[in-house]
Amino acid sequence: MKRRKNCGDVKPLSEFYGATGTRDGLRGRCKACEIARNQAWYRKNQKRAVASTKRWQQANAERVREYQRRYRADHAQQFREGHLRRVFDLTGAQYQALLDAQRGGCALCGRAPRNGRSLHVDHNHQTGVVRGLLCFRCNAGIGQFREDKLRLADAIVYLACGRPALEPDRDERDLFVELVCELVGARCGGAEGSPILDMGGSAPAGAEHAPE
Repeated sequence: MKRRKNCGDVKPLSEFYGATGTRDGLRGRCKACEIARNQAWYRKNQKRAVASTKRWQQANAERVREYQRRYRADHAQQFREGHLRRVFDLTGAQYQALLDAQRGGCALCGRAPRNGRSLHVDHNHQTGVVRGLLCFRCNAGIGQFREDKLRLADAIVYLACGRPALEPDRDERDLFVELVCELVGARCGGAEGSPILDMGGSAPAGAEHAPE
C-alpha cells in the first residue's frame, strides 16, 4: 500500500505508475490523479499539444510509418471487421456464413481466395442488398458491364455467334434475360439479393470493397 501525495489517501501499489529515481520506484500521485491532471493540461493546451505531436511525427516519419504498419498487421481482423460493418453493415459472422454457403469460393466461378486474401462483398448499389461474395475478376467483370443484364446478354450473343448483338435482336435478348431470371428465381426464391443477408433497403455508404 502507498499513500497518495496529493490527498493522503492510501491505495495499492498497482494504482501507481513506476518512476525512476524515487525511493520506492513509484510516482507520488496515483494513476487516477495522473490521468485527471494530464487531461486538464491537454484541455488547456490542446493546440500546443497537437502542434507538438505533428512536429514529432514529421521529424520521425519513418518510425511512424513502421509503427502504423505493425499496428495494422497486428489488428488486421479488427480493421476488417470495422470495414465490413462500416461499408456493408455486415458482421464478420455474417460474412463467414455467406462464405460457407458458397462453399468457400466465389459465387460465380467458385475460385477460393488466396491465403491472406478475402472475397469482395458484392451488393446492389440501388437497394443495398448484399448479393454474394466474388473474386476480384468476377467482381470487376460485373462492374465493367455496369451490372447491366442486357449487356451481359450482348456478350453471350457475341461469344456464341461471333458477332455483335444487333438491335433487331433486342426483344429476344430481353426475353432471354427474363427467362433466366424466372428460372433461377424459382429455384432460389428471388432474382435479387442474397438468401442470407439483406441490408435493410438502404445502400451502403461508399463504393469500397473488402480486399481480395
